[in-house]
Amino acid sequence: MPILRSLPPWPNPQESMAREIPSSRVGNRMVWWPQGPALEIFEKFILPEIKNILAVVELGHAELFIRLYMIGRKPESANPIVMICCTNSKARDVAEATIRETGLLDAHRGFGLGRAALPLEHPAPVRRLSPDKQRRDMSTGSGKPDPTNIPSLLSPSEITIFGLPIHTQPSRTHWSSMNTSTMNDSLPFIINALPSSTESKMSGSSPIVFASSIEPLIGRRVFASTNVDHASHPYATAGVVIQVGESYYQLTVGHLFEEITEISDEEESQMSLDEFHFDGQSDDDGQDSDYETEIMGRGSASPEEEALSSSNGSANEHITRHYTGHTNVSSKILGEIWRQEDLKKSSRSRNKLPAISEKGPQRQHGSGDISTLFQRTQSEGGANSKALANPGLRLPVGCLPRGKSFQTPIDYAIITVSRNYIENLGWKINYIEQVRQRVKDVAEVGHEERNIIVATYSRIIKGVLIPGKVAYRNRRAQFERLVQVELNSEVFEGESGSPVLDESTGSLCGHIVMGVPGTKMAYIAQAIDIFRDIEAGLGKPAKIVMEVNRRIMKTPTSRSRVQLKPPITSEESIRNMLKINSWGDISNR
Repeated sequence: MPILRSLPPWPNPQESMAREIPSSRVGNRMVWWPQGPALEIFEKFILPEIKNILAVVELGHAELFIRLYMIGRKPESANPIVMICCTNSKARDVAEATIRETGLLDAHRGFGLGRAALPLEHPAPVRRLSPDKQRRDMSTGSGKPDPTNIPSLLSPSEITIFGLPIHTQPSRTHWSSMNTSTMNDSLPFIINALPSSTESKMSGSSPIVFASSIEPLIGRRVFASTNVDHASHPYATAGVVIQVGESYYQLTVGHLFEEITEISDEEESQMSLDEFHFDGQSDDDGQDSDYETEIMGRGSASPEEEALSSSNGSANEHITRHYTGHTNVSSKILGEIWRQEDLKKSSRSRNKLPAISEKGPQRQHGSGDISTLFQRTQSEGGANSKALANPGLRLPVGCLPRGKSFQTPIDYAIITVSRNYIENLGWKINYIEQVRQRVKDVAEVGHEERNIIVATYSRIIKGVLIPGKVAYRNRRAQFERLVQVELNSEVFEGESGSPVLDESTGSLCGHIVMGVPGTKMAYIAQAIDIFRDIEAGLGKPAKIVMEVNRRIMKTPTSRSRVQLKPPITSEESIRNMLKINSWGDISNR
C-alpha cells in the first residue's frame, strides 16, 4: 500500500460540489459529484496528463476509469480526489504507482490521488449492453437480459439473395395480429435466419446489417451476424439518421460489430470490489477507527452479507418455485436470475442503498419476474412502437461503409441507409412520436446538469446528465471520453445505441454505450465527438436530417432543397437497397 499524503484544505469547497453520491464505501466520509473550479482544473490540466502517462504503461487488457470526486467528512473540509478505478488489482496498482512517481498532483495543491476497484457509485462492474451468449456468460456481472428473439412464424418457399435465406410470402394469419401500419401493403423480404459472419461479407467488404424494421426510425433494433448460433446474434438500438455528402447513415454503437474475444483482465472477485484508499484518508483531524480502516482496506463482507450468504439457499429455492411454472425457462436462465438476485442483494446490503425500483415511464418491471421480462418489449409502446411491433424480425437494411475503421476510441458505427427510405418516411425522420420530439441538432455537454430522455426500442426513459467527462480505458488500451447519466429506470441489454436527447431542446447529447447492473447508471458517447470523428474519417461534415416537409428535404446546417421522388413500393425499396456498389456503399439511385 502506498504512503498516502495529507492534503491541504481546498478553497471554497462548496463551489466545487454538486449533488451528493450515496455511498458507504468511504466510511464516515461523504462523496459529491464535482463541479466548478475543481472539475475545470481536472479536465483541463490533470486528466490529459494522466492519459499521457498511462498511454505508455503496460496495463494489459484491463478496463479502467479515471474519476474525480469531492470527498470529505463534511462539505467544508472536502477535497477533490482523482480516483483510478479498475477491477484488476495489478493494473490499478501499476497505474496508481506510476502517477504518484511523476508528482503530477503535487503541482495542484489540494488535489489527492486514490484508487478503487469500482467507481464509488457502482455496486458492480459496468458492461456493454449489446447482448450475445459470450457476454452474458462473463463473470464480471450481467445486465438484465431482454430475450425477445421471436422465432420465425413464416413457412413460405425460400429464395436467396447474396446467399441469404429469404422468405417472400409471409403468412397473413401471423401478420394479422401485428401492427403493420408503418409498412406498405407489399411486405418486405423477411430473413428467416441470420447468416454467419463469413456468409454476410466478402473479402475486403463490410458486413450486411439487419434490423427489425426496414424504415430507419429511431429505436429500431439492429443485428450483427456472428459465427455462433442464431439465438445469440448480438443486437443494439439504432439512433438518428445523418447525412454526409450525398449519403445517408443511421448511428448505433460500434462494439456491436466488434469481434468477441475471450480475453479479459477483469479477475477481481466480488469480495474485493470494495477495496480502495485515497490521499487524506487518515488525516490527523479525524483518524478513522480501526474497524473502519480494516473494512476499507480488505473489502470484507459485512455482517449483513454474511447473513445473506446463509440465506441464499432459501432465496434460490423460492425463485425456483416461482419460475418453474413457466415452461420456457431453462436451468441456464434460472442460474442467471440467481446470480442477478444475489448480486443485487449483496450490493444493497454493502452500500446500504434502498431497493432499486424497476418502475419505468411505461410500467413496473419486477426485478425477477421472468414473465414481464420476456414480454416487456412486446407489451410496451416505445419511441416508435408501431414500427417496432416485432423486434425479432431480421431484415437486410444496409451495411457498414467500406473502409470505416472501428478501432477509433469512440464507440459508434454508421449504417448505410438508402435515400428511398428517407423519402418514404417523410416528416417521421428523426421524430420520436411518444414524446412528440424531433432531434434538431447536436449538443455539447458542458459542466451543468441537464434533463434528458433516452429513446430505446421499447420505451422512453427520463434522467439527468451528470456534468463533466469520464475517461474510460477500454480493452484495446484506448481512452474513451464518456459522460455519465442517472436514469429513472435501469437500462437493459440491447439498449446500447439508444439516443440521449436534451429534454427541452431535442438536441442530441450522445448514445448509450454501457450500463451498471442493478443500478440506473449508464454511460454515453458524446454526439459531438462522434460527428467530429465522422468528418475526420469521411472528409465531409455530418448533418442531422431534420424533416421532410412539403416534399422538401431539410438539414439543420444547409439551405439546400432536394425535390422528393414519388413513393415506391416496399418490395422495390428492398431491391433498391440491395444494390450495393462493391459491397461498400448502397446506391442512392
